[in-house]
Amino acid sequence: MRHPKHKSLYFDEFKNSWEIVAKKVRSTHCCSAPWCCTPPSCFYRPSGKLYISQFCAKCRGRKWRANNPIKYAYFGLKESARKRDIPFSLKFDEFKVWCEQTGCAAQKGIARLTDHCDRIDDSKGYEISNIQLLSEGENVRKQRQIEQDNKDPF
Repeated sequence: MRHPKHKSLYFDEFKNSWEIVAKKVRSTHCCSAPWCCTPPSCFYRPSGKLYISQFCAKCRGRKWRANNPIKYAYFGLKESARKRDIPFSLKFDEFKVWCEQTGCAAQKGIARLTDHCDRIDDSKGYEISNIQLLSEGENVRKQRQIEQDNKDPF
């Protein structure tokens, strides 16, 4: 089964994870994923040996995001809260249970169907008792309503 967003990923049922479709010929000058001509990434292993990856960082990142959608959503939410200076006391284990109960990671990245983790009370930070699942449209409506309520009539 191909990934709905990234066609270079397929689901390997034996490994139970998303894998990159590799070209048959491995090159040290080009990423092994089809349609990708980026040079593969290089890094040093803890032993000190140089390791040249089969895939570039972008393709490895796509694979990681496809295999870890809840972690990706959690770290994105945490980074967004940090940039907006909003307190974030939500733990990953709490967020994982909440995602499994609500199914929030299932619709990530699909336009107009995307689910948002919304704060119920905007004066509080992200904590397990203050988050709810809203669709993109409901979240936009809520934000517009808050802006209209705070608008000065004069």
